[in-house]
Amino acid sequence: MHPGVAMLLERTVPETGLTLPGGGFVPPGTSVGINPYVVNRNKDVWGSDADEFRPDRWLRYEDESDEAFQGRLKLFNATDLTFGGGSRMCLGRHLALLETYKIVATLIGRYEIELVDSESEWEVTCSWFLRQRGLKCTLKEWTGA
Repeated sequence: MHPGVAMLLERTVPETGLTLPGGGFVPPGTSVGINPYVVNRNKDVWGSDADEFRPDRWLRYEDESDEAFQGRLKLFNATDLTFGGGSRMCLGRHLALLETYKIVATLIGRYEIELVDSESEWEVTCSWFLRQRGLKCTLKEWTGA
């Protein structure tokens, strides 16, 4: 939902220029950019609920063929700019993902986590990095079922 960087990831068009899919041409030396926050909400890619936190969208649907699932994953991975893309992808991406997977698994394994007020709106401030306020949770040590 919230990529690490929420502002334009700028690049400079190479000496050959850039021909766009629609036939337009961007001259060499022009600064161009794409906003990962906007791309991560593209309804053509992520579905009509692109603004919803729904991690299960990455899982295979019940009646989905393996070919369709692999195609959808390929599109998701090609479109996800959370860590940038191409030759200028974040160098710390793999370490950040490892830490995230470890932290999430540890928190979920050790604690029961609940929102203090599920109706309360979060405040999200967009600058170079997105910052959230108002996401208040309680953590209770998990004692098992």
